[in-house]
Amino acid sequence: MQPQFYMYCYPWDLEDEGLEESIGRLAGEIGVDGINVAATTSEVLHYRPRKPLEKRVFKTEAGAHFQPDKKFYSSCRIKPHPAAWMKSRNALERIVKVCEKEKLKVRASINCCVGRALVERYPFAACVNALGVISERVLCPTHPDVREFLAAMVEDLSTNYGLEALEIRELRWEDVTDHNENEVCRPPWLPVAADLLSHCFCSSCRQAVSAQSVGGDAVLQAATARLEEWLDHSGTENTKDRSTLLYDPDVLEYSMSMRGFVLELVSELKQRAKCELAVRYSARVFPADADFIQEHLMERIDAVVVSSRMLGDGATESTLDSHVSLIPSKLDVIKSVEQTDTSTMQALVASTLALAERGYRSISFSDYGRAHQHTLDAIRQAIRFARRETR
Repeated sequence: MQPQFYMYCYPWDLEDEGLEESIGRLAGEIGVDGINVAATTSEVLHYRPRKPLEKRVFKTEAGAHFQPDKKFYSSCRIKPHPAAWMKSRNALERIVKVCEKEKLKVRASINCCVGRALVERYPFAACVNALGVISERVLCPTHPDVREFLAAMVEDLSTNYGLEALEIRELRWEDVTDHNENEVCRPPWLPVAADLLSHCFCSSCRQAVSAQSVGGDAVLQAATARLEEWLDHSGTENTKDRSTLLYDPDVLEYSMSMRGFVLELVSELKQRAKCELAVRYSARVFPADADFIQEHLMERIDAVVVSSRMLGDGATESTLDSHVSLIPSKLDVIKSVEQTDTSTMQALVASTLALAERGYRSISFSDYGRAHQHTLDAIRQAIRFARRETR
């Protein structure tokens, strides 16, 4: 089976370079089979390496890079808000039309829950940690209004744009890595304390867990007590001994229930989608375990999106705990190559061939707007070599 190659693209990069020129270049010179366009993103500050561009720095708040079809959101409290940079245009629609001329397939990615502007508009659906801190950046995927919003957006995009597939990403709760370390004053982390603070204890989460397993309010009290233990004794000689006190069976059961809610939402989104649906793997929600991915994710959707680093691509070792081999035809693999230079071009070509020979559903390079010209040259060479060697 011939490998399929895609390029991740931000719509503003394609627009600013000129849609005919940029998409024509991707189809012809670089030779990809399709592109994956960001339909929604969190806030972005983008320093752009290639000339000529009108602006070397691009900045946007979290938003949608398409014009939402109102009929899909008539019953939704949360709605996508078009990004200001588009003005009255519909960037995704314009891109799809040019891709049709160039015979490029189009996928789109949805940033589900992350974005300060999104949370500012809908604070009632934000994540809340065990110490009562309300997130300023992440909506809770357990909240019914968030779930309805995401389902409507999946239906809108998959109905109106002739997409080959939708990729769901950032379907998660807030965790400690969402905070800038320079802005957070705290004692030294214990791993389990960081884990507890990465659980959501909003009313929607507590009620949902209570309906299925342990009492959500009781788990919140247990988590709070264990975080108090961490704060009371951090920095003392017996901190490591006391870290064992932070583990609690009910908290672990709560965590498993939360993961189940995300999997249920994935199934709901698949039912609403009018095209193929893929989910970006995230270690913030799912274990790095091939058995789990195959049993719980692959059975629900058309593909799981993973980085080449997770699988091992000849240049890196796999980071997956594995007792099974994942089904290659249900894996979309991302190869991040922003920093590629002439000294690593040969390694890029070799590792791309190694991936292509495994029969994955697709191999995608990330991403067009952040790549220097020599990186794009290396990608072109890697694609051509892989196609020739896998005929």
